[in-house]
Amino acid sequence: MKRLVSLLGVLILMAATAGMASAASTYATSVVDYDGYFMNWDSVNTFYHNEVTEYPDAGADLSWLLGAEDQTVAAGWGGDANGGTLTLYYETGFTAGGTDDADIIVYGFGFGYNTPFSLEKGAITVYASTTGEDGSWTVISDYAGYDNGSTWEANPDFTQSAPGVPSVIMEIDLDDDISNSYDGVINYLKFELGDGETGHGRAFFTSAIEGVNAVATVPVPGAFLLMASGLLGLLGIRRRG
Repeated sequence: MKRLVSLLGVLILMAATAGMASAASTYATSVVDYDGYFMNWDSVNTFYHNEVTEYPDAGADLSWLLGAEDQTVAAGWGGDANGGTLTLYYETGFTAGGTDDADIIVYGFGFGYNTPFSLEKGAITVYASTTGEDGSWTVISDYAGYDNGSTWEANPDFTQSAPGVPSVIMEIDLDDDISNSYDGVINYLKFELGDGETGHGRAFFTSAIEGVNAVATVPVPGAFLLMASGLLGLLGIRRRG
């Protein structure tokens, strides 16, 4: 009897943990859309342009954005960019972690300019959505190109870096006062270069965009439930006997 009860307890624990959401890193599974003058960079060829400028017929290779960081490759907008957007889909969505740690990490490189080579900073605005539909987007990292006295400040989440030196350039904490609150699962991210005006925005390249708190609910295997039901039945019979 004790062994039966112990086995039943183990099965119940396994079933319970199997149905829980696990936290881990997740990466984009597809590129939904992009526009603007996208181009590639790699450690061998450095920067190179592409003949077509709009998705899905563009020449830019964006497969590098679909996976973990690779410091030898990147894709994005070059120094002659005139604004643009990039939208990614995450089959395994992610949520805010409820801590001070970053929930989204962007690997790549880029300048903080909004108007190229001027004092005006800005760089990037980031939006999130569960469905990707019009009207569902929430700003989670503000462009925030504003004049702070005698100097301009870029997006506080963005760290500009030297061209061709991939590193962490954005760390977005969905729980801080830089971002707007976002409840629910994020399955879509959209990046907008500069403040969206023609001629604004300069040099933003990414090699990976990581969602830290992945929501991957594992279904409870039917065999567990069937076995647990059988053991419960046996336990009932033993008690009546």
